Amino acid sequence: MATERIVRQLRVRAPDEVLARRARMLLEDALRTASLPGDGGAVVLVRRLCLPAFGSASTPQSLALALEEGCRSLQIVTVSEASSEDEVAAAVAVRFRDPLHARQDLGLRLLRGAPATAWCWPLAVPGYHARLGVGEALRVVAMSLVDLPEAEVAVPLWLDAIVAQGGIARLAASLGEDDADALLAVLPAASRPSAAAGVRLSPGSVNAADDVRGEHAPDAGAMLPAAWRWAMVWAQHALAPADARLRLLEACVHSHMLSARAGGAGPPTPREDARWQPAEPRRAAGEEHGQGGQGTAAAAGRDGGLGTVNDDRGASLSPGASRAARRGTAAPGAATSRRALAGSADPAAAEPAGAHAEPAAFPGRLRPVAAGAGMAPERTTAAGLLFLLPVLASLGLPEWLEENPAWRDAALPARILACALRRLRVPADDPAWLLAMAAADRPEPMPAGDCWSALVAAGLQPRPQRTVAEIWLGGCRRWLRKSARIGVADLVLRPGHMAITATHADVWMAIEQTDLRVRRAGLDLDPGWVPWLGRVVHFHFGDTEP
Repeated sequence: MATERIVRQLRVRAPDEVLARRARMLLEDALRTASLPGDGGAVVLVRRLCLPAFGSASTPQSLALALEEGCRSLQIVTVSEASSEDEVAAAVAVRFRDPLHARQDLGLRLLRGAPATAWCWPLAVPGYHARLGVGEALRVVAMSLVDLPEAEVAVPLWLDAIVAQGGIARLAASLGEDDADALLAVLPAASRPSAAAGVRLSPGSVNAADDVRGEHAPDAGAMLPAAWRWAMVWAQHALAPADARLRLLEACVHSHMLSARAGGAGPPTPREDARWQPAEPRRAAGEEHGQGGQGTAAAAGRDGGLGTVNDDRGASLSPGASRAARRGTAAPGAATSRRALAGSADPAAAEPAGAHAEPAAFPGRLRPVAAGAGMAPERTTAAGLLFLLPVLASLGLPEWLEENPAWRDAALPARILACALRRLRVPADDPAWLLAMAAADRPEPMPAGDCWSALVAAGLQPRPQRTVAEIWLGGCRRWLRKSARIGVADLVLRPGHMAITATHADVWMAIEQTDLRVRRAGLDLDPGWVPWLGRVVHFHFGDTEP
């Protein structure tokens, strides 16, 4: 899939207007074919790029080479929690792992009171400018998530970071009812609790995980991190029951508890709860009302030059745990275009005095585990793993998940990918395991016998002693043999590179890895946003992003 490139401002010097128009057309063609930094899920923003002189007889190919050479000479700064505003402002080009990463980083900087005046923020987050008050700026960042293809995943993950930073009161004070309704509308219907099943926590429940009084179960609140319990108690006290902002938070909490129950996640440990000391959200809300949002959400700044953008979830806990132990739990930097990462913020660096919590984990989502920000794509021996997605779609897995919500909440696609990796004995440190991390080592929510008829109705051939994930993988094997004349091993075990973030999965393979059997079956077509997987998926054939 071609990466989206956006030029905010173009300056051309030419003898007359006809030649200036010719130069613009040549540059448009060159931008479509040039191999620039930013292929994949990442966002690369270039402040200014000067090209050598060229004539009307120049070809788009020659200009594409000039663009590539100019971009190779740039020093691209990968933005992370450790990046100072001065460093970002002085950079000629910056990189975010994906669009969510840019919005998380900006939101955390605003809540810490750090300046966010660098040239790249209005380009990375449409509508933002430095003159906005903190509350209005948070509203602009939140609303910019609605337009992302992966909004249903990005909105809860961004709210995780805001809640963990103790900024929910400021955000709630700036959001209007229509804003909250728009954010709520992008969430899956299954994550929205009904009025009768609303999430209700008592004030005492924030101090002890086992002292929760809820309508879901006595231990409902125990599945929530301390930051979320404090946020919900504050919201239920400060907001009316019918308030859309409260319903938005309840939808995130409801999804969180469903995922935790389905995935077998236990409650936060006392040590985890003790790390979060609640600030004074009500006072923050009052201050925000007093200040008001200064300025309006105007158009992004005009200082940007060339921006490359692209539209675009996994792995066993045991292999993932070994990676996390070696690298830490920061999200992996993907390639560089326009999508962002869950949990990318370093909680220790982001916390204000007296308030801290790690971003709340949604166990049912596929989460990244990797080293520091901006990590390059990693070598994998299972670059064809995501070729299984169109096979699963052909077998009717998306519709089956809609009819069997318990398996949708239990991240069945991640379980199937993990099953394939285990069967093929893919090494534990392979980045492909990041695509199966949500559920690989967790028990399935029910034995296959309890949904036997539903599996048969889907055209599968269940067998005793097989898990549901193994049954679906067996269906993939039969489909591949019949329709593509290829086995699962030949399909999946291919050398390449992967870049995984919380919202994107990008796979690079050499052009020699193209396979006529795969091409004829359409398995290497870009899926883009895959809602039942919760990620934007792109395949790239050619050189791995530098």
